[in-house]
Amino acid sequence: MGGQTQGMSAYQLTPQALDDLLDIWIHIANDNPRAADAVEAALLNACALLAKSPLSGRAKT
Repeated sequence: MGGQTQGMSAYQLTPQALDDLLDIWIHIANDNPRAADAVEAALLNACALLAKSPLSGRAKT
């Protein structure tokens, strides 16, 4: 996972992040595989957005 889409900056998920994403997917998929797919897509879309516009995220306080 992780990757690049046309016009966006590249990003790469760490092995730990990939493991976490899989764990999240499995946990949700036990009840609803379609919801697990939707959550995974939303998380990956957020990663792509932050790769394109890193200052668009919340500032750490």
